[in-house]
Amino acid sequence: MLGLGISTAVRKAFELLGVRAPAAASGRFGGGGPAGAGDAGEGERAGGGPAAGRGDPPGGGPGGAGGGGVPGGPEGEFEGEFEGLFDGDDPAVYDAFCRADTLGVFPIESRGQMAMLPRLRPRSFYDLVVEVALVRPGPIQGGMVHPYLRRRAGREAVRCPHPLLDPILMRTLGVPLFQEQLMAVAMAGAGYTRGEADELRRDMAAWRRGRLERHRQRLIEGFRERGIGRSFAEALYRQIEGFGEYGFAESHAASFALLVYVTG
Repeated sequence: MLGLGISTAVRKAFELLGVRAPAAASGRFGGGGPAGAGDAGEGERAGGGPAAGRGDPPGGGPGGAGGGGVPGGPEGEFEGEFEGLFDGDDPAVYDAFCRADTLGVFPIESRGQMAMLPRLRPRSFYDLVVEVALVRPGPIQGGMVHPYLRRRAGREAVRCPHPLLDPILMRTLGVPLFQEQLMAVAMAGAGYTRGEADELRRDMAAWRRGRLERHRQRLIEGFRERGIGRSFAEALYRQIEGFGEYGFAESHAASFALLVYVTG
């Protein structure tokens, strides 16, 4: 149901522009990809993240795929999805967002989003994708918000704990903000298979039933074998716990960001 809702929202956004939505709007951006909840596990929340099966890569969402099916790539790929269909670089739109002049602009009209906008100061479409995802219980409780803002403002160095994780994390300044990234980090950094990464996604949504704890030692050991320190493993596990309280898939955030730009 959520996937159909997002697909409809994106289609109607394009109707406002008087153009026909691309295939991406009904597939990659509309619930057929990682944001879909069609095969979500019992108790899984809306926006439950990638719905990949054991044979499907979790990197199907916007942002491209790095080596071995791991999501990666520059933020420009987001704009490329809609190239020629809308102008995503109107300075006046971003100026209004930076002033938090967003009353009636879903979903950045909440108090939390309006407080974040002058701090994040979005100047591109991918900045809107981050903005939509950042003000969620997952990133907030997982301790991701302040490190991202400090790095964006140049007050903290942008770094990843290991070169293996650069293609996954550098587009968000070394801070995992999306469900796909957590899955991809588990695959590249801890040796998870695609199916195991999908089980991690499901367990994130059901952590109150105690299924998430079984991943903690597996992550720590997997990272250690690849030369990634325990401190990162512990921090990542806390972030995963935070996502159990509701975090966005990148594809879901991109669909909302399109609505933000068109209606702003």
